[in-house]
Amino acid sequence: GDYQTAVEIDGVAFVRDFETVRHAVAWEGAATVVGTTPEAPHLPEFLRNFRTGTFHRHYVPVALLARHEHAFLVRRTSAAVLTQGEMRDSSQTVRRLQELREACLIFRLCYRFSELSAVTMHNSLNSAFRQVLHLDRMTEELDADVETFGDHLRQLRKSEESRKEEEKHRRYYWVTVIGAGALAGLTMFSITKESLGIFIHEGAPGAVEQ
Repeated sequence: GDYQTAVEIDGVAFVRDFETVRHAVAWEGAATVVGTTPEAPHLPEFLRNFRTGTFHRHYVPVALLARHEHAFLVRRTSAAVLTQGEMRDSSQTVRRLQELREACLIFRLCYRFSELSAVTMHNSLNSAFRQVLHLDRMTEELDADVETFGDHLRQLRKSEESRKEEEKHRRYYWVTVIGAGALAGLTMFSITKESLGIFIHEGAPGAVEQ
């Protein structure tokens, strides 16, 4: 049989600013109910034409903006996942991080609105969509992903700098060892040459007399 929903169902936000106009927002969709009350049995003109007028001009754009932000966050949080190969390549990590930061900045400056209107009902409906679609939580998670990428990138750079520094010290060590050996050999050669020169110089007269 059909599901019987609870009176205070979780995951649904209600906007009850007016007795004659009510909104219900859920993950699966939203509904607007316009009706009379015992105290006001006759609807005014603008409420009788609410669906063809106010609803399409004001309330549908609120829903579209919320869905647009949700689609962006889903796409960007999915794109925020790096492969192991990309995580080992600092250049790819930098490029992905720059793209992600730029996309988030452009979206926030151009398309994201915490408050949409000077009308309470419009902002209340917007708040309900943000709550149900978890837009603020997803934004925080995206910010955390970007920060995690930044930390990973800093670690990559630090490791790369350490590796280069170690390589430089290793080359310097062998240059020092080879240089010291060459210097020692040159010194011994010079000493030997001097000793042989002295020996030959001192032994030359005897050789002539014989």
